[in-house]
Amino acid sequence: QVKIWRRSFDVRPPGGESLKDTAERVLPYFEQHIRPELQKERTVLIVAHGNSLRALVMHLEHLS
Repeated sequence: QVKIWRRSFDVRPPGGESLKDTAERVLPYFEQHIRPELQKERTVLIVAHGNSLRALVMHLEHLS
């Protein structure tokens, strides 16, 4: 069951978020607050947990 939660995009573990849920929460923040700073060529440090980073990498690399 854990493997299914870790490998799935939209399957939620009990009491948790799916990768889809995480992406829906993280990506708007990235686009509104972080991307503009990067476009100004500012250095940005992103500190996050694994699923948040997975969602961000999938978005930036156009992965499905």
